[in-house]
Amino acid sequence: MFSEAQYNSTITKLNDGINKIPPIANAAAQRFAEQLQWNPATKDVVDGLINELFKLVQDLLNKIEEWAKASDVPIAMWNYGGTWTAIQQSMGDMAGDMAGQTCPSWWQGSAADAYGSSVSGQASAVQEIGTLAGTIQSACGQVAEYGIAFYVSLLAVVAGFIVALIFAETVVGALAGAGVAIAGALAAVATFAFGVESQVRVLQGCVAGNVAFPDRKWPVPTTS
Repeated sequence: MFSEAQYNSTITKLNDGINKIPPIANAAAQRFAEQLQWNPATKDVVDGLINELFKLVQDLLNKIEEWAKASDVPIAMWNYGGTWTAIQQSMGDMAGDMAGQTCPSWWQGSAADAYGSSVSGQASAVQEIGTLAGTIQSACGQVAEYGIAFYVSLLAVVAGFIVALIFAETVVGALAGAGVAIAGALAAVATFAFGVESQVRVLQGCVAGNVAFPDRKWPVPTTS
């Protein structure tokens, strides 16, 4: 279940983690340099590895900062879902009211037939709008859920990378941690994209042809 408070807390922690990475990476690089640069035979190798670490750190930060720019989308989708829930409820009430507007038994003839046909078509169309609203609400909610799962995954990636930088004993270990972090971030993106794509297909189905709307139009409301 989507929780706006939980989501906002996740985003706050993610941004805090992003801000912590550069100074922690600098401290780790300084630690590695102090360990091995005293040896002329290894100084150039260490310098090269530290530069590669900084490149990976920057690459990871650039990706996560770019993805974080869309952090308002899950909340927006959740709110859209609430709007469609209200529409679904309204259409349900309206369809119930219209279903009771049957033609009285004493009314006979072509006018009565036309009225009965018109009311039936209107009620079906209203009911279908309610069904579509429910489908759209569900899709919006799912996108919101996928969004919070995505950012929770990114938070785990950032937290894991920070731990790797703090406790890595060698620059090679830190590089391995950076590689794992980037792989984890890309896996989170792939999972999120797959989930959103599935809901896009659901929404596309909502605008396909529908028997409740002949020729993609609202049923003729006239009784003549």
